[in-house]
Amino acid sequence: MQFKTNLVITTIFIALLAFYFYQKKDAEEMEAVAKQAKQLFDFSDHEALKIQFDKGDTMISAEKGDDGWKLQFPIETDADEEAIERYLRNLRETEIERVIEDSAAVTDDLSLKAKYGLEFPRLRVHLKLSEPSTSDTIVFGSDSPTERYSYAQRVGPNPEIFTVRAWRFDNLNKSVLDLRDRRVLIFDIDEVRDFSLQSSASVQEQITVKRVDEGKWKIMPIDRLADGDVVDQFLRTISNGKAESYIVERPGQAEMSRHGFSERFTSVSIMLGEERAEKRLNIGSEAENGKHYAVDASREPIFLVDSTFVAELDKTVFDLRDKKPVRIEERDSIHGIELWRNGDEVFSAKRDTIGGWTITSPPNRDPKSWKLNSLLTDIDGIEVEAFTLDVSDDASIDRARYGLDVPAVRIRLTSDVEDVTEIALGKVDNEAFLVCNGIPSVYRLGIDVLEDLELDLDDVSKLPPDSESIAETPNDLE
Repeated sequence: MQFKTNLVITTIFIALLAFYFYQKKDAEEMEAVAKQAKQLFDFSDHEALKIQFDKGDTMISAEKGDDGWKLQFPIETDADEEAIERYLRNLRETEIERVIEDSAAVTDDLSLKAKYGLEFPRLRVHLKLSEPSTSDTIVFGSDSPTERYSYAQRVGPNPEIFTVRAWRFDNLNKSVLDLRDRRVLIFDIDEVRDFSLQSSASVQEQITVKRVDEGKWKIMPIDRLADGDVVDQFLRTISNGKAESYIVERPGQAEMSRHGFSERFTSVSIMLGEERAEKRLNIGSEAENGKHYAVDASREPIFLVDSTFVAELDKTVFDLRDKKPVRIEERDSIHGIELWRNGDEVFSAKRDTIGGWTITSPPNRDPKSWKLNSLLTDIDGIEVEAFTLDVSDDASIDRARYGLDVPAVRIRLTSDVEDVTEIALGKVDNEAFLVCNGIPSVYRLGIDVLEDLELDLDDVSKLPPDSESIAETPNDLE
């Protein structure tokens, strides 16, 4: 009897559970249908083939092709893919807030369209889809009295009038400038092999920077390292640069001259890939609003760029050059430090495999390890104030002229993974100069850099405790 009772209870429970899930599924389906009914446009991004909208005085059309979105009207040019994606997302996310007039009322009273500003709509959006091949058109009228909503209507068999959020309308009311590709120069930074710059800051010469390794660049013809961070930022500035507005879509020679391209203010030529395809940006004269005229040599339009963008391009060799004569790439690999002052050795130190320092010369000194590590930090942090001399070989340097014949400080670093690094610092008339082995250049430094490196033995070491005790023993106890 108990078994039958349990069976009945179990059957009822299963039935109730099934009914619950059925009701839940039914509720979810009804919610999905209701949400779909509120959507202004129901589609997926990959289904969108064409967007066309009429703003009354402006017609804009964009179509999707094999190589992305293109503006077709009023000009034929590349579209901004991200801007188009944002526009499609706004279309898909815009919802009908409330139906104001149903279809029957609108059909019976044609004056309702004028009442809501829909007789001559301020925006008409047409979307063409691929699967299935359908299209949909929405027109937007005036705003509600509170200006929180905009009136809208679907073109077709269901002409009901409804509201959408006013800010949604603002996101859909775009201009040609909002949707076109406004990049001043289109290129992939990773493909850059070299670039040349002619700017007002270097009117006497053209600067060329070549990629020599991943993250490493050299400035030609001086054949010296460029600052990789500065070069990367320079290229990012150009890659991210956007036109402020377009002045002439198809200029003639007279218009090019009138906007300052016969004598260019700044020109950047970028070579891409193994084929060395060129991308060139030319900056013309300054416009009345403080902006500058510019052209991408591979495209026709003359456009305006902001003056801050132009200033970022106005680089000298000094701006681009690596101002750190010594870079300690792997600090832990340094196992030896030697330092001389005015030709005399101050100390020699070695580091073991677990990072402990030993003073090897002079003997009987305990190291101040923190000071030796700090010395490495100071050397790695040296930045030059000026590039005084660049020659083809070390023999061409007049060392006495820079106080380097007998250096005020000479430091040698030995490493497991790098060549020996040796720097010498001299002083002339309160100015400090530096040379580094393997680089035939003389750098001018701040005098404080030299002073920080003029270390004594007591700065980096101390006597062992036993030696200190012996040294303090009075002579009369001997």
